[in-house]
Amino acid sequence: MLVNKQQAAKRQLLTAIELFLQGGDLLPIYGLIHAAFMITENIAAKKETPIETLYQILQRVATKEEFKKVLTYMRDKARYLKHADREKDEFEFEELKEIQVLAFMCSAINNYKTAFNENPPEMNVPVFVFLATIFADIKDRDLPADVLIGIETLVNYKANHGEEETRLLALMMFYKTQNIDIHNLLLAKLVKQ
Repeated sequence: MLVNKQQAAKRQLLTAIELFLQGGDLLPIYGLIHAAFMITENIAAKKETPIETLYQILQRVATKEEFKKVLTYMRDKARYLKHADREKDEFEFEELKEIQVLAFMCSAINNYKTAFNENPPEMNVPVFVFLATIFADIKDRDLPADVLIGIETLVNYKANHGEEETRLLALMMFYKTQNIDIHNLLLAKLVKQ
């Protein structure tokens, strides 16, 4: 079976999203995101798309302080993936933070949507999580209805149930967008154990 660039990038991103929402190890998640980012970066740079990108949404609705904060997260890539051929074996790096990985994931998703002019709904879930983390207040923001609903759902749920339960809700949202029956998925995992 042959795999094209779009399929490879999509599979890498969807796996990274699922692992992230499950609370997986950030280092291999970042590696998957980086692989997808490298596939889509050059393709996206050469295309225009009717899909409003995360960057465009943020330019339009974020305050200057919020926008600066987001850009810092998105540009703060882990050094371990840069210049690996020039680093010494004993090179150590600071452990990745969730917000760094989430920001880079959103950047790679943005590239994917632009490169392939596709807006898979399951790729919106981490964007909702990211925007819910960045925006202290989402009232009166000029956001698309589906984005606003996704963010409001997570913000309200987090206020009432906490961080861990909110991550679980985001994972369920992700599975629902893929039409995965969560009950059968949980049953299959229990049977494996």
